[in-house]
Amino acid sequence: LLGRLEGRVAYAAASDPLGRFFVTAGEGGEIGLWSLDSASLPLVFQGPPGLLGAGFSSDGSLFDVFLWQESSLFSWIWRLGAYPPRLLRRIDLGRGMNPPGRWPLREPPSWDPLRRKVALLGPDQTVLVWTMDSPADAEPLTLRRGNVRQVNAYSFAPDGDWLATADTMGLALWPLVDRYPVVFGRHEKTIYGLEFAPDGGWLVSSSLDGTVRQWPLDGDPLPSGRILQEAEEHRTGVAASPDGKSVLVGTGHGSWLLPLGGDPPRKLIGFNGQTWQGAFSPDGRFAAEIGGQFLPAERVIRVWDASSWLEAAVLELGVGEMPCVTCLQFTQDGRLLSASDSGLQRWD
Repeated sequence: LLGRLEGRVAYAAASDPLGRFFVTAGEGGEIGLWSLDSASLPLVFQGPPGLLGAGFSSDGSLFDVFLWQESSLFSWIWRLGAYPPRLLRRIDLGRGMNPPGRWPLREPPSWDPLRRKVALLGPDQTVLVWTMDSPADAEPLTLRRGNVRQVNAYSFAPDGDWLATADTMGLALWPLVDRYPVVFGRHEKTIYGLEFAPDGGWLVSSSLDGTVRQWPLDGDPLPSGRILQEAEEHRTGVAASPDGKSVLVGTGHGSWLLPLGGDPPRKLIGFNGQTWQGAFSPDGRFAAEIGGQFLPAERVIRVWDASSWLEAAVLELGVGEMPCVTCLQFTQDGRLLSASDSGLQRWD
């Protein structure tokens, strides 16, 4: 007898493959780690209520549960080794399901032995695969084979490099060591701006839905993305500073500087109408932005001193039918290139 806890244990979750402890889960989401070497009370930490199943990685380093939350099936994954265990990721296994809500779970989620990949039967007889090596906000990999009427089973190989599926057409083996495209589906409207960090550690996107989002591309596992700015008006182009500490964003009403370290956003002086494309000089001294698509009086390139964010120069593009500039880029020697339908200009 390992002991007793107040209240009813709703689910005896799993046994540690290394023989260290046994796991139970209570009605309210309390998860207990019962030591198999002593009769002391378990270490208890809070998880989600309503668990449907649980399991361990084969090396005992990860522990997961799956449950229904807000009409969707979720998997929660913790890393063991410290107390309380560290929550690594919540995977929404119901995103993209058609119709939304609870669908018949003819087959439960299937994890590979190391708990790095999870598969689930998706809509239209597809198999969906999520991986801990992909960004947390990425859409699952969709495996589809011909005109299959029904998928009956799926199972990972011991090393997790292959997934076997059984369907009405027979048996299929899917290689999972290849690099597949990663798709983000979080923006609700057209995406106008994309920019990688100088070191490739993140990606920033801006959209007509009024949000600027940062997507981490570094870490194990990769963390979830975050919204850097959200407003009713749309967001256009983005540019990253050379040190990777801030991004310049064009909007329907001027330009904004968004620090990535937690400082508040800052609206830059000069533009009141729409701006849509910015650039930083390679040494980080200057930042530039284009304006005037709908306000001819603002049809200029405005350059700011990045140390004070005061205007360093206002470059006049001309009057009359001069086309708007659509692209800016600094050269390594500190000059500025601007492109429009009328050609390419170089500014000293």
